[in-house]
Amino acid sequence: MPSPESSNRRRRNLTRTISFQNDESDGSSTSPKHRTASPSLLSRIRSFREDRSTMKRKKTGEESSSPTPLDDIIFLESFEESHYNEELSISVCKDMIRQNLLDLMKSCGNVQFLHDIESGKVNEYNIEDLFRSATKAEKNVAYLWAAFLKKRNLLGYFIRSGVDVNYSEPQQGFGALHFSGFNGCINCSEYLLKNGANVNLKNINYSPLHCAAFGNSPECARALLKAGAERPDNLILTAVRANAVECLKFLIDNNFDVNYSSAECGLTALHVAADLGYENCFKRAMYGRCFGQLPEIDRIIRSLSL
Repeated sequence: MPSPESSNRRRRNLTRTISFQNDESDGSSTSPKHRTASPSLLSRIRSFREDRSTMKRKKTGEESSSPTPLDDIIFLESFEESHYNEELSISVCKDMIRQNLLDLMKSCGNVQFLHDIESGKVNEYNIEDLFRSATKAEKNVAYLWAAFLKKRNLLGYFIRSGVDVNYSEPQQGFGALHFSGFNGCINCSEYLLKNGANVNLKNINYSPLHCAAFGNSPECARALLKAGAERPDNLILTAVRANAVECLKFLIDNNFDVNYSSAECGLTALHVAADLGYENCFKRAMYGRCFGQLPEIDRIIRSLSL
């Protein structure tokens, strides 16, 4: 019988097939952006659920439009290079968003506008002169770029010059409020909300509140909820999958159901945290379930050797 130490090592060594695309690799790619290893509990459940969902859609001819807890997991995995290092995962996600915006600007105009914003050459005093020749499409992308870089001082110019505050990029459907939530820029979030940003604007399935959870930003989550954001039940699982401990605590403290599980797959916050080895999230979820019995939770954590 394997020892607990060897079992834990195998758990930590489990990883997933990671891609920057939300699709499955056909095995022909040799790109370093894909990595394959033994499937984990969640990937086995996901595969089973996908098979069942495919059969169900064939029978009913319907497509599901609302995100499930496993959809949250798939969404974040599409940005990850490794789930061992939270900071690396967030960095990879930001790198992908950055490259998407650069590619979008290259397709519609002068990418130098974005480089000038990033370098600090553009500020609130000279932006009108520097963007005098910019097209509407260039201003749209530059507006998202400013939100992504947390350039609160530049957002006003783009809104005054006619950019729709709810403009979103066409590839993933992210808007400025999504980016400010993901990057934890409370100043940008509050400014955008004050100027009419749609607090419930969704891309394919995900709202700014999901992005605040992905980015572990309880401050942005608080502002979004105060502005009337819908409270998706699966947000607890979003925070756990991102290892967003502070945001998870905020959600539990604000009466999000830590025991929520999908009727389709039955996953709870504890399932996800345990599968990924996220001790702090597991502990926080247990704390939420046990109404403050922290010493007992510490005992359980030690016994599990997470």
